Amino acid sequence: MTTPKQYSQLDNLVYKVDVSKENPPKRKGDSITVSGQKYLVLKTVDSNDPKNSEGYDKNGFQGMAVAPITKTIDGVKVDFSHTIIAYAGTNNKDAKDINTDANNVFFGSKEFGVRTGLNSSVHGDSQFSSAQKFYQEVSKMPDVKVVSTTGHSLGGALAQKVAAAYHLSSVTFSTAGVSSQLTAEEKLWASGAGKDLLLNFVHSDDLVPMLSNAKAYGTWLAAGVFGDNSILGRHNLDSYRFDSDGNVKDQSGAPIFSPKMLKAIKSSYKKVVAPKIKELKTVLASGGVSGSAKIALETELVAYTAKALRAKALNWYENSIQDLEKIQKNYQTKEQEMIQSCKNAGGPLMSHAEAKSIYHSIAGYRAYEASEFKDVQAQLKRAYKRQLKVAENMESLVSKTLENDQSLSQYFR
Repeated sequence: MTTPKQYSQLDNLVYKVDVSKENPPKRKGDSITVSGQKYLVLKTVDSNDPKNSEGYDKNGFQGMAVAPITKTIDGVKVDFSHTIIAYAGTNNKDAKDINTDANNVFFGSKEFGVRTGLNSSVHGDSQFSSAQKFYQEVSKMPDVKVVSTTGHSLGGALAQKVAAAYHLSSVTFSTAGVSSQLTAEEKLWASGAGKDLLLNFVHSDDLVPMLSNAKAYGTWLAAGVFGDNSILGRHNLDSYRFDSDGNVKDQSGAPIFSPKMLKAIKSSYKKVVAPKIKELKTVLASGGVSGSAKIALETELVAYTAKALRAKALNWYENSIQDLEKIQKNYQTKEQEMIQSCKNAGGPLMSHAEAKSIYHSIAGYRAYEASEFKDVQAQLKRAYKRQLKVAENMESLVSKTLENDQSLSQYFR
């Protein structure tokens, strides 16, 4: 499974297809690695390079198709059935990209056009048309199945257009709006059956998504802002942060899950995961699995469930600590108010230190430093660790079993 972090890294690498930005540029046959996963570049198109853009108009388009390289018993193989297409976003130094942003994204033009003189211009396919053409060519390659698209900024809009046209999943970052380029049928799908398949990670104050109405289609997921305070600082790919599992972090540092993912985790855990884990434990306790039926444990769902548990535990713990700190602060504020009351009652000759001493002699202790608060903090931490332990056990259950029991590994695909 490709993580949001890996998608973001692919979005960064597709910019390196542009010969005007990279020397040498990424091309077919190259091997790339993102977060430990190797990919083979199956195809690229760079409309700025005559040698890599046959049949494409010079409109500033760049696309890259990759497939994961996996390890098997027989060695390594390319998994063409999980091909991903990444689309490059705006190159600020390329007038053709800026033209696309203005005419196609904001004004809804369906073609590419650029002036070549006072009374002359050249017209051709837009980048959106090129993006669909690229998908069609890649999908016709032997054994290839495109499962998702991805892109940043303008590339995100291209990725969503292709996903909506061919009913694919898509993961984008700081996407430009795509509504002006969608057909009525595509809009219906992108706001209905496909809404949860189009995941758009954005910063709520990023002007590009905001001004181009990017929130209209797909699922808008507000990420934490970790870039600088400049306009581009809140738009660039390096303004996102990820947890150890590759999930995008929100402003509090907690991982972001899509609504569909959370709903599936919640509804499927009791129905699928828990019974399968129980079944797996029973089989293992019986002394082996020789001759037993295949165990269809949904390993990916187990991982999702564990991640959700971690996220829920973290949010609960952080919120509980924040609530406790508010109570402590409230006590502290009230104490200061009482000390001031003592001082006021004592008149101008009484110092703050004397008033504080009088209050403490009456109150007996500082409420906000009482052992009860420390006990509650400790209890919260223990409860949090117990929830994390559950998630850790789920994550390690399958991996440890497969490591120790080769006869069982054949049941997991």
